[in-house]
Amino acid sequence: MPFPIQIIQTDRGREFFAHSYQEILMKWGIKFRPIKSRSPHLNGKVERTHRTDLEEFYAIEDIDDPNLSEKLQEWQHYWNWERPHSALRGKSPFINGPDVWKRVLLQKSSAMNMNQQMSASDYPIIKRI
Repeated sequence: MPFPIQIIQTDRGREFFAHSYQEILMKWGIKFRPIKSRSPHLNGKVERTHRTDLEEFYAIEDIDDPNLSEKLQEWQHYWNWERPHSALRGKSPFINGPDVWKRVLLQKSSAMNMNQQMSASDYPIIKRI
């Protein structure tokens, strides 16, 4: 990644509270922020992608298809590299990515002392297990 992941926001699924998951976050210095229970509106981007998955992928695919895993990989590639996104002015995340990365890195560098290196120690983890 061209920038460090600083925080992960998820719903309160048990998989996100597993010790192994929490240990990985701690190892990489990534903060974990679960949203409030019964508040999907706080995770709107994820919920929106789930809706699009249902409307554009699962509506035409058979979930019992033995090749579903391969089709999901194709869908993920299409979503990230080819599919136009209205929030990105009709660009795909891959095509739009460099513009976003430049803005993120410029904001980060202007907020930090130029002599200071970014490191995982800059992002202390909050242990919530």
